[in-house]
Amino acid sequence: MALSLRCYEAPSLTDDKEPRRDLTSSALVSTATMAITLEWPWSGVAMQEKHTVKLGVSSISVFFSYSHRDSMAGSLTSFVQRAVDVCNAKETTLPLHLFVDDSGILPGDAWRATINDSLANTHIFLPCITPNYCLSAECAYEYKRFEDLRRNDGIGRTCVPLFWEDIPSEYFEIQSFRRDILDAARAINGIDVTSLVMRRTSSRNLMEEELVADLASALERAARWVADDLSATGASPSDADAAKAGRAHQYTCVGSKDRSTFTMRSPAPCVVFNAITDDPSWGDERGFTLIKDVTGMPNTLETASAGDFVEVAQAIDRHVYMVKSFVHHCSASNLKLTAEDVRLMAYIAPGSVKDAMVQVTIQASNLGATKDDSEGKTGAVWDEAYLTCPEGCSFKVAYISGSGRYYNAVRGLESEPFELPDDIISKKGALLGYERLDGRIPGCFAYSGYATFLIMVKAEKTRRSLGIRAKGEKDADWGARAAIGPGETTLVRMDYRNTGIKTDQDVVLSVSLPPALQLVSGTTRLYNAGNPSGASVSDAWVLRGANIGSYAPGSNAIVTFSVRLTGEVPPQGVRSAEILAHAVTGDGEVFAALRLRTA
Repeated sequence: MALSLRCYEAPSLTDDKEPRRDLTSSALVSTATMAITLEWPWSGVAMQEKHTVKLGVSSISVFFSYSHRDSMAGSLTSFVQRAVDVCNAKETTLPLHLFVDDSGILPGDAWRATINDSLANTHIFLPCITPNYCLSAECAYEYKRFEDLRRNDGIGRTCVPLFWEDIPSEYFEIQSFRRDILDAARAINGIDVTSLVMRRTSSRNLMEEELVADLASALERAARWVADDLSATGASPSDADAAKAGRAHQYTCVGSKDRSTFTMRSPAPCVVFNAITDDPSWGDERGFTLIKDVTGMPNTLETASAGDFVEVAQAIDRHVYMVKSFVHHCSASNLKLTAEDVRLMAYIAPGSVKDAMVQVTIQASNLGATKDDSEGKTGAVWDEAYLTCPEGCSFKVAYISGSGRYYNAVRGLESEPFELPDDIISKKGALLGYERLDGRIPGCFAYSGYATFLIMVKAEKTRRSLGIRAKGEKDADWGARAAIGPGETTLVRMDYRNTGIKTDQDVVLSVSLPPALQLVSGTTRLYNAGNPSGASVSDAWVLRGANIGSYAPGSNAIVTFSVRLTGEVPPQGVRSAEILAHAVTGDGEVFAALRLRTA
């Protein structure tokens, strides 16, 4: 870990009390945008801040929020895009601009910051309500964040829920099910297309056209409402930010990603944490919380300073994860500002979940304080890391007591780090500091640090899959249906995969063959990570089963064997022979069936 000891100073203000203003304007469609350049006469360095005040908007932004776990996610996005295209073709409203995370986030983008920035500029929030949506922590985050934005600045913002699938009542019993999200969506007059989605057979083309038409009409109505609301108030969502800015030294210093930002060249003139967007070692400091699997590693500086930290990690049973948060009071050093009563607190998702959020909050009692106004106010900034598991599994997350550490230039590099009390997981939080944990951190990179703590995953419910298929007419074809004639032979394939987060110990595979089918001796082969070219399996596995070893989450095995249909004539009325596959693990079992047509 390299803690930078560089300090960046803000040039001193002259006696000028007001900034010089350079006003330019440009027309965008039927609207005008006023660019206000606030230029302070800095001593020796010309620095500018630009605030754009929108008198109107040139397009209506639509944020499509959906669960990637839905099997028709790709079709969903194409449906919405078609509806947007229909609206834009009519030219009855301002153009609609659709944001979808797959296409809206480019390689290399910080996905969380991109999501938050897009939500901040969203006029129409379009959540696709399905069972998976209400089980997703990320979808709940997007819904709640937009609702917060709408409440704080409701001008020109509206939510239009798209009810895509009915939600069975048994989902309400799932602990991670977000009933609050469902209730909030149901309280809004949205678009209910569940009846259309149910018809996916002969009327598929008709269903698509009806769905696109319904979406287009609803989006058209919402876009007109947004335009009328903005026109009536003479404002846009960005106006509130411009009004808040006021004088050049007033900034928003709290919040997740919506606080004011600064750069290495232009550090903050006020007490604010993690607001530098071009930190050479961290990047955008607003994404200051990361996580990684550290199972078997010591809780030391070497582990904390190594790479491989991510925003979203895969949850694996009994594995230990380190959560790491950067702490940087980024006011310029020459302002001599000190953040007071700085505390760190962590929220860990309780109960059984399949997507666990770990949120870290940095709080201070004088955020926003400046050289001329030293009081400030109590506030906080926060960021999240996530643990996730495949569909069908669930897990709990437990904080490891006594694992909290804080590293900075005083402690951690050449000596033992500060040990943080377990208060970090309470509402009280744990004090941070520089020379001691007294809650006081001066402004500058030299006083920054890293907080880390450990958590452990425990599987509550895991899952595995088993499939069985037969060779088709073409060698490359495997299917759930195949035909076999008397005396003929066909190749059968069993696919086992651990789709949970818990290692399956001593997996035993077996099959049950009907009297009309016989195993072809010596044809059974096992393929897995240890036997990529295949290994022979004794014929006895059909009667007694075969132990194929243990399989970590995500790993798999394939067993192939040949069967022959005897020359005997099947009983009258019997037209198929069924093969039953069976996999048994230490804590569960799974079945699969293959029916071979015999006539």
